[in-house]
Amino acid sequence: MEFALDVLRFIHYAAALQLFGVGVFQGLMAPGELRRHLDGSSRALALPCAWLLLSSAIALLALMAGTMGEGWADAVDPAVLFLVLRATAFGNVWIFQLILALLLVLILSSRKQGKWLSTAVLATLALGSLGLIGHATIEVGAIGIVSRTSQVLHLLASGFWIGSLVPLLFCFRAMLASEHEASARVVLQRFSGFGHVAVAIVIATGAANGWLLLRDTGLDVTSLYQQLLLAKVCIVGIMIVFAIVNRYVFMPAIPNGGPGLNQLRLGTIAEIVLSGGVIGLVSILGALSPS
Repeated sequence: MEFALDVLRFIHYAAALQLFGVGVFQGLMAPGELRRHLDGSSRALALPCAWLLLSSAIALLALMAGTMGEGWADAVDPAVLFLVLRATAFGNVWIFQLILALLLVLILSSRKQGKWLSTAVLATLALGSLGLIGHATIEVGAIGIVSRTSQVLHLLASGFWIGSLVPLLFCFRAMLASEHEASARVVLQRFSGFGHVAVAIVIATGAANGWLLLRDTGLDVTSLYQQLLLAKVCIVGIMIVFAIVNRYVFMPAIPNGGPGLNQLRLGTIAEIVLSGGVIGLVSILGALSPS
């Protein structure tokens, strides 16, 4: 059951991060003409993510009920499921996860204009609320408020960074079409500016979260939790290096038929691969005790 929980957490977090990224990218960053051009590709990415978010939310609720109860039988017992939703901190948050995931499926299933702003708002709530469960609930009082706030900011900043990477690949493809090149360059500049802020928030809140969790434990190289946390920090560090190279080496080489666009595409793909490792480690860390 623990392995299944890790897999489902990975799916749920990855879907939430991607929905937030594509919602913000399409709803707030892409100019109108480019937004319409990327609508098909973005919807083909977002709608499966919304279904994954909903299905993984349902499955996680069942597995959490089984974990809190007496195994697989309780995982499908309606009475236990409703008890988890009604009487636990996890359940209080998960009610909203289920509702938000369902709304995202319904909105993205339609082809109405304006769905991307709604997607961005709902995905913000879905991703941000994940910071209100897990290790963030250990602390109480003022420290608890700081911990939860830091977790929420960490998730949203990570969602902007990681979740925008695939939409950026769509944007690179649009740059090859002359009628969309100018709009695509505008998006790249916007992402570059906001990306600096997002990475800074990821670093600051990551350091704060680590200190809050480990301030009483201290460093322990034999701790599995700390080993995995260090691995996560190392991968994020490598992603930051790729992001710096993408911005300050590859982007300036785009104009005049330079090799920068293809290099930027490969660098972005590398960030996407590395981000999968980060999400995987977060999914495992969520089930481990920091102490």
